[in-house]
Amino acid sequence: MDTIHLGEFSNPYSDEVEVLRAVITKYNDGNPAVLLECLCTSEDYPDMTGEHWESYATLSVNVPEFAHILNDGEFFAKVYSENEPLEELTNLDLFTDTGKWIPVGPFGCTADVWKLNLPSLA
Repeated sequence: MDTIHLGEFSNPYSDEVEVLRAVITKYNDGNPAVLLECLCTSEDYPDMTGEHWESYATLSVNVPEFAHILNDGEFFAKVYSENEPLEELTNLDLFTDTGKWIPVGPFGCTADVWKLNLPSLA
């Protein structure tokens, strides 16, 4: 499991600026998972001491029936619905949109295939 600091991200739903990190892990079936966490502040938790991170979003989506199209370091990015603003994470050097996509769900949604640009995955 790798943890990568992403920096500040403007939350379009609350007009707050969040400090985010990505946690790179795997789903139970071994497919890649990318979880986003935000740094909590003493304003959020007045009794908190030290650094505390909490779940912000799940950037990846697990679609086992299409896992065979993934190359090393790639994952299915959920950038539809509530995750749509996360598409701007491709502005970071950590993620690259490969241009590939797959259909997900019954309503015409698609999951993009993104590449993680980590030396350990190259």
